[in-house]
Amino acid sequence: MMKAVPSQRHTLAQAAALVLVLGAGGQALAQSQTPDIATLGTVEVTGQSRVQQLQNVPIAMQVLTSEALQEIGATSLGSLDNFIPGLQIDASQPTQPGYTLRGLGAPDFGIGTDSPVGMYINGVYAGKTGGALLNFNDIKRVEVLEGPQGTLFGRNSAAGAISIIQNDPNGQLEASGLVRLGTQGTRHYEALLNLPLNDSTAFRFSSVGEYRDGWVRNSYDGSLYGGEHTWGTRAAVRWSSDDTSAQLTWEHEQLHQKARPIWALNPNAGDLYVTRTWLDPRSQALDDDVNPNVEARIFDGATLRIEHSLPFAELTSITAYRHFRAQNIEDNDGSGHINSYLSTGNIEGNTSWQQEFKLSGHNALVNWVAGLSGYLEHASQDNQGNLNTNSIDPQLQPLSQAVGIAPATPFSYLTGASQQLGYALGNSTLLGTNLLNGQAWQENMYNHGDYKAFALYGDAIWRLSPADNLTTGVRFTHDEKTFSWYSPLRTASVLDGQLGTLAQTYQALSASTAVPAQISAAAAQLLQLTQVLMGQTPYFSNIEFNDPTTLTSTASSSASWNNTSPRLVFDHHLTPDHMLFASWTEGYQAGGFAWNAPPDQQGSKYQPEYVTSYEAGAKGQFKDAGLFYNATAFHYKFSNLQSLMFVPPQPGQIAGSYAPVTSNQQATGVDLGLQWRVDRVWRLGGALEYIDQTYGSFIKSETDPATGNIVNINLTGQPTGTPSVMATMNADARWGIANGQASFGVQVGYKSAQRCNSDSAYTFNCLSTPSFSIGEAQTRVDMRLGWEAPSKKWAVGLIVNNLANKQYIRDVGTEAAQLGAIYAGVTPPRAYLFEISAKL
Repeated sequence: MMKAVPSQRHTLAQAAALVLVLGAGGQALAQSQTPDIATLGTVEVTGQSRVQQLQNVPIAMQVLTSEALQEIGATSLGSLDNFIPGLQIDASQPTQPGYTLRGLGAPDFGIGTDSPVGMYINGVYAGKTGGALLNFNDIKRVEVLEGPQGTLFGRNSAAGAISIIQNDPNGQLEASGLVRLGTQGTRHYEALLNLPLNDSTAFRFSSVGEYRDGWVRNSYDGSLYGGEHTWGTRAAVRWSSDDTSAQLTWEHEQLHQKARPIWALNPNAGDLYVTRTWLDPRSQALDDDVNPNVEARIFDGATLRIEHSLPFAELTSITAYRHFRAQNIEDNDGSGHINSYLSTGNIEGNTSWQQEFKLSGHNALVNWVAGLSGYLEHASQDNQGNLNTNSIDPQLQPLSQAVGIAPATPFSYLTGASQQLGYALGNSTLLGTNLLNGQAWQENMYNHGDYKAFALYGDAIWRLSPADNLTTGVRFTHDEKTFSWYSPLRTASVLDGQLGTLAQTYQALSASTAVPAQISAAAAQLLQLTQVLMGQTPYFSNIEFNDPTTLTSTASSSASWNNTSPRLVFDHHLTPDHMLFASWTEGYQAGGFAWNAPPDQQGSKYQPEYVTSYEAGAKGQFKDAGLFYNATAFHYKFSNLQSLMFVPPQPGQIAGSYAPVTSNQQATGVDLGLQWRVDRVWRLGGALEYIDQTYGSFIKSETDPATGNIVNINLTGQPTGTPSVMATMNADARWGIANGQASFGVQVGYKSAQRCNSDSAYTFNCLSTPSFSIGEAQTRVDMRLGWEAPSKKWAVGLIVNNLANKQYIRDVGTEAAQLGAIYAGVTPPRAYLFEISAKL
């Protein structure tokens, strides 16, 4: 007989993460089984060779198994938005996803900072950008832990952690496949092969693909937007003996699709603050004029995991390599107006190495884990600002004034004055100056980062009495970061060629004695203006990335930080089925650098983030009633939360820009959950999070829409914007029919309206008009109806995402506000998916 290849082992600290919870996690109970109530809230912890019940694990968390993910047709974490209370996911840009837990996240897309929500795949840190949102490929479960998780998971999890666990090779022959076809041109496939090679070795291969044509047609070029085009593979080989196992895993994924669709909220590229005319994007044609418009990524990863049993402990080594290249070039004004044209590009490369050693053991007094980890990362990023001569013309007025011309838009002035000279002289070159309209203008900020992180940690659960446990943990961390900036003179090759021809003409005219002196003087002035626009004079012509220290050379900066983060948890069992617990935890995240603020600018370097969290709760089960519950109250204080905000142009500046900001925040809230197995057919569940999140001391600068003056807004004590309530409810049923088994499931997610503050009038995140509102409450309903054949070898299903066909306005952007345009995105409409699956 072949030895069973053991599944992935877990330390006791990780065991805390492997539990079954309510609501969104209520679906974690395998849909293909009908366990009795005694199994609710339990999970097998293979690292401890025992089953640990949920009421023994004092952590606020939620878990979804692969069966639960299949119920809603989830293809990535982005499919779970609104279905896990407390967790908000913005997957509209898969190479730049956004995660927030209990209101804490990182909107900064630059490579100089990290997210306080740690993303881990099989225990390997995934970062926050190009590698943080991959397809679900052979997933075993998804775990979401709220609150600081430094001693449990590791780096950059000050706000919480999301852990994705994939299946390991095992000693059973398995082969399966799944295909979904649906509306919006959806084609989805999954394939799996698990092959025992001999008594000690097994191989596992899986592949997944997600293709969708899109749901909205672009009036500019007739193409479809809102689609997906991504596929990935995973291969793993595992060897095991009596006391040692080793597993090598390789992953590859590719994505290549259109960037997210956006719509302008105002009808014309004009004076945004005076007209106050708004358009509902849900009833407007998409008008995206960006070419190329693309979001793409190539990802590769390899992981070697070795486990060995020592006489006194279990030793685990994890060695991981990750590399990706990603790009995202998208529209940022939402209209086809040439005068408000703006697109941005993010070209990113990243390579990282991780090494971790863990020891874990237990005796009658204590269950413990200790570890040492190291992390090396090299990151590069090219942030592009893509404009044209029409959209930047109003922003270049200071350049006209610099050469003695009264306030004027230089390209328009140059065109008009040159054509007048052309008519007067009969000069065809000057008459063709109108070709300056709509010419491309690109600015770039190039960043490079080299990062190192080392940590030593330990976590122990002390058994004080049969009913009481005390958990103590600590993590010592050292971080080093080196970062650089370079923003050369803008790229405008076609424009520069035309300006060069004009400059030659102006130079000849200014020196000519064959033309009137007045014309020579005018030509001399136009020559100087042309040279300014070409960047050939002391007046630089970058309008966005215009720091003089990075125009001609690279600027760099380095920093390092040390931190000690403790953890203390006490739990008391009232009975074997009911537990009370309380915890005090501190968390830390390294500081960083703002991608667009060189070291000579204020706010270039972020200080570390710190959080102190308090929790108290209860969890347990009433077996006879078939009820399982949990409840957790929490309060935290978060210092120096890193973020990036758009700052309008200040007096004397040419254009607005993104600026690094930090704020102190605090929150008080409660997490509730309940799961009820009504009978052998029906199971009901629900979960809710209520949170009151407010700013500490925080003053933000904005532009007054009535006067155009800069105003300082005191947001101290005001809401940060996080919705007060997120909730989910689910109902699942299974019953026999036609000798097989039918199944029905419905999942409802709810998020209350965004909380507004004094800054909302400037960010438009709480905009309310007669036809639409931004930041309103959201509800989503997904449903599945399925049937499994008597042989259990094949099954069919119908999935409906967004059953009520509710579409909401989201992702408000103000990057082009000084050009007279703001934009927003829209959530996708209803989709129908037909599914068929088969297995050996």
